[in-house]
Order: sequence, then C-alpha cells, then structure tokens
Amino acid sequence: MTWFPPSLETLPGPRAADISFYVEAFELPGGNIRSIAVTAAHLATEAGGQLTMVMLFHAVQSEYQKLGRLTLAPKFGPYTALP
Repeated sequence: MTWFPPSLETLPGPRAADISFYVEAFELPGGNIRSIAVTAAHLATEAGGQLTMVMLFHAVQSEYQKLGRLTLAPKFGPYTALP
C-alpha cells in the first residue's frame, strides 16, 4: 500500500526517512498517524529541518507509549539499532 507520492516514499539525505517502512510495519488509525507526523515534524524542525529515521523512530515510540502499547524491537526491523 502506498500512502505517499513516490517522491515522498524515501526522503533524500543521510539516514533519510524510509516512510514506506513505517507504513508497512505499524497498523494505526489516521489520528495516530497524524500525531506521529506532527511529532516527527517538530523533531525535524528542532534539528534543522531534515527528517530522519531516528526522528520517525522516536515519534512512533512516543505515540505507542501514549496508547499504552509496547514497541517491540522486531517491529522496527533493520532500524532496531537506531538510538
């Protein structure tokens, strides 16, 4: 499933954000997805504007904590080792 135009599926840059990975790995309703996007955008703005996988990782973890759900390492696949 593709939620974003092809130009946004993988953003350019070092440790770029692989948005399609998160779309496939986490099943969340639209409101939670929006919250993750807003959190990630705030993190990117604070860091100078480049959205990275680390920022998405932290945004997903934050949203799961708000929902009282665990973020298990296998869900993050190859990105488990991110700080």
